[in-house]
Amino acid sequence: EGIVITLDHGNDLKTVYTGLSTKDMVREGQEIQKGQVISGIGRTAAFEIIDDPHLHFEVLLNGEHKDPADYIVLEQEK
Repeated sequence: EGIVITLDHGNDLKTVYTGLSTKDMVREGQEIQKGQVISGIGRTAAFEIIDDPHLHFEVLLNGEHKDPADYIVLEQEK
């Protein structure tokens, strides 16, 4: 699993980022701004070695996994 960063958005909504290169860009309790870089892409797990570099992104609402597509607004949709 490697480095994991979890952002708490309030109202029991959290986003989880795994497969990262560093946890040193943010600290626990820090307020994060929209667009702020929180890490880089880390090394891929051995079983994913043929995949391009990527991260794993999860959305949790009240502790339950949700479809991230329901929570992401793309720049072109604005």
